[in-house]
Amino acid sequence: MYKKGKLIALATTAVAAAAVLIGGSVYASNVDTPAVVAKQLGSAELMQVLVPDAQQPASSSIASPITIADAVAAHLFEPAPGLTSSPSDCIQLNAAIGDLGNMVGWVQTGERDASVAPASLFRGFTQAVFQVPGGANAAIDRVASIVNGCGGATISIDLGGAVQTGISKFSEQAGPALSGATTYAFTQVTTLDAIDAYGTDTEVEPSPSTTDPEVCTVQGALIGVGDTLIWLQEPTYELLSAATKDTYERLQAVSDLTVK
Repeated sequence: MYKKGKLIALATTAVAAAAVLIGGSVYASNVDTPAVVAKQLGSAELMQVLVPDAQQPASSSIASPITIADAVAAHLFEPAPGLTSSPSDCIQLNAAIGDLGNMVGWVQTGERDASVAPASLFRGFTQAVFQVPGGANAAIDRVASIVNGCGGATISIDLGGAVQTGISKFSEQAGPALSGATTYAFTQVTTLDAIDAYGTDTEVEPSPSTTDPEVCTVQGALIGVGDTLIWLQEPTYELLSAATKDTYERLQAVSDLTVK
């Protein structure tokens, strides 16, 4: 029993570069669950866990799903260009999951529409599903062991001449109660220091649009059943709750889960 208080870096802006899933951090809370008999899923079954476009919340863009292996080959699990953190592990949590290049699974990313996340500065979402050799719970535990040292990571983003700095703080949330699953949930709040219109730290009079820091909030959850790991990222708690429910129900349907 546990008691522990990037997937893709959608980096079109400095804020997006800071808001990453695997390249970010997770504080996780485990929920005790009954034993589950779950069959080993193949690639086609794992893809069915992802929510189809037509059933997604309002989104301004949704990328086509790609395999985990293809995502690795395209360097999509690596930290966004110019993004560093201290501790460095806080943006390289993918190593804790395992050898992603040899894992079966799928990932889908996109951006939610402002109508469903009006207060969010970063609206990117990620839905990913992995078949993890050795079990999803072990992978989650490895991630959590790294995360314990990432409660307030210092980040730095090279914007091509100017460097923007900030702090990412992570807090544990109550994991959703899903019968037969181990669930973890977290909130990541990244505050990026303001930079002036010339791209430097207020060495000259700042413009009105750059005097305030940028604050980006990301909600995330992990769901583990047998060897299957679902990793979710959304801009709001409400969207995360819906994604958690939808992906777990789809996992149940393709897995024929039997709870003892």
